[in-house]
Order: sequence, then C-alpha cells, then structure tokens
Amino acid sequence: MRNIIAFLRAGYPADAAPTGHIALLALCPRRITDAEIAGMELPTLEQIALVRQRVNAGVG
Repeated sequence: MRNIIAFLRAGYPADAAPTGHIALLALCPRRITDAEIAGMELPTLEQIALVRQRVNAGVG
C-alpha cells in the first residue's frame, strides 16, 4: 500500500494546493500507463483479509 500511495504522491501536480480541492485532481489528464500498473505492488488477498480483521476488531 505504501508503494501505491508513494506513486500517487509522485504524480501530484507541483502547482496544486497542498490541501483542499483534491477531488478536482480527478479532472487532470494524467493517466497510468500499463508499465506503471505492472510495477505496482498490490496487496494480496491475505493482506486484505488481515486488514479487514483488524478493522472489525477495532485495531489499528
């Protein structure tokens, strides 16, 4: 998940305000390439299940 967040932050426009109006960034023409998608480390089903267990248990 950290890699995905870092990827998204790396593509954040330099001239965009650091806070607020985040939804407007969806209107930017930036697109993720197939190569960028292939390079992402997506969570496994086991990792997703663990997060769900923690959320349901009220932990972290």
